[in-house]
Amino acid sequence: MLLGLVNCLLVYAIGRRWFGARVALLWSAGMATYWAFVYFEGELQPPVLLACGGLLLMRQLCRWANRPMIRRVLSAGAILGLLALIRPNVLLFVPVLAIWLWRVGRRNNLGRRGLLQVVAMMSAVVAVVAPATIRNYLVADEFVIISCNGAINFYIGNNARYDSTVAIHPGRHWEDLVAEPMLAGIHRPSARSR
Repeated sequence: MLLGLVNCLLVYAIGRRWFGARVALLWSAGMATYWAFVYFEGELQPPVLLACGGLLLMRQLCRWANRPMIRRVLSAGAILGLLALIRPNVLLFVPVLAIWLWRVGRRNNLGRRGLLQVVAMMSAVVAVVAPATIRNYLVADEFVIISCNGAINFYIGNNARYDSTVAIHPGRHWEDLVAEPMLAGIHRPSARSR
């Protein structure tokens, strides 16, 4: 619930800066009363962390656009890395953000400093995500940046028994589901077995 309050404050600060106090109040009231946010805050689910991180990222990027400083772009990169650890597909946004940073840097006549700031942001993302990647390599002996649950999620949502697999919870049934590809002989040999 505290994260929800922080989100309301962040929304107010961003809204006031860019759209005025009236819009900021309406936006923060919407954040405070939107039922999905209230529900997920009570459960401490990823949407609350994603909303908070996304708002922090937006605030840092707005501050950077007004006054480009290396520490602001580094903190934006670190926030983006943390968001990627929560939801890995956030990494798809990194190239878009890099292009935006470069264009804003060009508009502000930063020259080579603008390119350095793009590299700093990318480095911060890599620095935050790297421990997960290193851990995955040491444990699984495979290069997995953050997570490799895409295939199992695709299978859960697209199979003949969809109605029974979509709501599966961790436990015996989950272990059986995850073992299905191995039982069918579908697996990739590890580097050790080659």
